[in-house]
Formats: sequence, structure tokens, C-alpha cells
Amino acid sequence: MGAAESVTVDAGDGRLLEALVSGPPDGTVLVFHAGTPCGLVPLPAGLDPAPMGIRTVLYARPGYGRSTPQAGRTVADAAGDTAAVLDALGAGEFLNLGWSGGGPYALACDALLADRCLGTAVIAGTAPYAEAEAASPVRRWYEADEDNQLAFAGAVEGFRRAVDAFVAQLANVTAENIAAGTDSDADRRFFAQGYAQWVASFLRAGGVSGGHGAADDCLAALRGWGFPLASVRHVTIWQGTEDQHVPPLHAEWLNGHLAHAELRTLEGEGHNSITGHLPEIISTLIATGQSAQR
Repeated sequence: MGAAESVTVDAGDGRLLEALVSGPPDGTVLVFHAGTPCGLVPLPAGLDPAPMGIRTVLYARPGYGRSTPQAGRTVADAAGDTAAVLDALGAGEFLNLGWSGGGPYALACDALLADRCLGTAVIAGTAPYAEAEAASPVRRWYEADEDNQLAFAGAVEGFRRAVDAFVAQLANVTAENIAAGTDSDADRRFFAQGYAQWVASFLRAGGVSGGHGAADDCLAALRGWGFPLASVRHVTIWQGTEDQHVPPLHAEWLNGHLAHAELRTLEGEGHNSITGHLPEIISTLIATGQSAQR
């Protein structure tokens, strides 16, 4: 089925977008929105859906890899970038999947590319800060979680410097660092199966161009997402009960505020180990897409 191919696409406004494409050229297209920081690394053997007839497209959001930074971008802007990548590849309809910080971008594509998106899955995705009620646990998570406090540190430039420093620490992260840095038994077992190298690889790749992409991801997550949640047509939300990075309260919020959401809870799974269910998740997504085409 060939090795993954890196392509550079014109976004149509003077920006460039880098994408990584793998799988059969005539396969059903799956756009995979990775988390933050978002490096372009192929899915590992065992999780790669190519044997299922899937052509996987990952694209680097602005500021990552060779994708031109776009200050002030919103979550909604991802829909236009996704369409530009698909157009350049000659792809029409697509399946849509977002993991972790990539979840909001998958929802944007579902809402704004309704004529092309056949179905959406969100895995351990974040709920919106701006849309959440002031007393919502989602708001409290953004404000209290140690990894998110940078977003409330004050001036944007100071925040960017802090993110740059954080991303720089990822430049030499190893599989051993990843495995040793988790308190989740589920994730520890997942990493012991050899997947720690994959996670370490995409974290390293997420910082090759500095912290622009990660900083803009964080800022986009905090401001309004730029599209009405009511426009999301149907999304399956997959959530592990032992996720310590994006806890189940996010999935519960999304399930309660999206009119056509379906929540599937996986008992005992963590933030990373839930990706071990990708074959099942993608099979379910394929079935959704086939129903949409009828």
C-alpha cells in the first residue's frame, strides 16, 4: 500500500499546509485530527486502518511542521483548511476523526463541511471553555488543571514564550520518558505494547517548528470555537473512564450539549490506551458513512 507521502498544499490565502497521506489511493478518505501538539507521524502498525481500505489524511494545523502560522485562528478555520487539503488530493467525501485537542477541529468539520463529511468520531476530545456555563466542571478544569494554567498566565506574548519553552522540552522526548511519565495503569499497559515510541514520535514532530502551533491551538480552544454547536449533525464520542488528561466530564458535557451525540464509554481506558480501539472506532465510523451514502 506504499509508504506515507508528505504533500504541501496551497490554502488559498497565501498560506501553505503540510499533510501526510497513507493507505490505498482509492480508499475511503479518513481525516485524522491529531491532538496538541500535533506532529505528522503515521499511525503505527496495528492501528493503521489501511488494511480496512482507508486512506488516512493527517494535516499539520497552522504553525506546525511546514504549515504557515495563522495568528488569531479559530477552531472553525480548520474546516476551510481541511477542504483545501481534500481538494488538492482530489478527494470529495470523507470520514472525520479527532483525538484529544483534535476533537474540536473534527466537530468544526462536521458542522461546516456537512456536504462532504460522512461521519464523525471524537476520541477523548475537549469540550469548549467559552461555551461552558460559568459553574461548569469544564470551565473549572480549564482554569485549575496544571497543564492549562498557562492559558491564564496573562499577556499573549508571555504565554507564547512559555509554550515555546514547553515544546522545546519535547524535542528529545523518548519512549522511555513517555512510559515513565504516566500515572495511568491503562496507558502504562498500552505503552508496554510498543506504542510509547509512536506517542513520543508525534510529540517530537509537534515541536519541530517551535511553539506557534501549540500556542495557537490553546488560544483557539479558549475563545469561542467559531461555529454553532447546534450545526454538528451526528458524532460518536468515545471516552475512557480512566482518562487523566481529558477527563470524562468533557465527554459528558459534549454529550449533553450536542443534539445528535452518542456517547460510548470504554471502561478502564486512559487517554492514550483508548487509541488501541482505533480499529473498532473506525469500523463504526465506516458503518456510519455507509448509512450516510444510502
